[in-house]
Amino acid sequence: MTQNDMRCTVCKQQKAQLRPRKSKLMKDLQLFLCNECFTNKREPRFAIIMVGRKDAREGKGLARVEEYLRLHRYAGDEILAKDLI
Repeated sequence: MTQNDMRCTVCKQQKAQLRPRKSKLMKDLQLFLCNECFTNKREPRFAIIMVGRKDAREGKGLARVEEYLRLHRYAGDEILAKDLI
């Protein structure tokens, strides 16, 4: 991978420097985040949707993803209720 190919796992923007971090929602998911996403504690949009759907199916509600949804701690379009069903 060349330096020009490095993209943030969350915002998908090309960055010269990325910081590794494990996902807070999905234990085995390794992320590479730009400084802005790292500082703002963002998670990938797909991870929030997957965990939200799984927890909803299991009757656990949206407690684990509520903060990410409320504070918009992801990049991209707003996650709607229909995305979590």
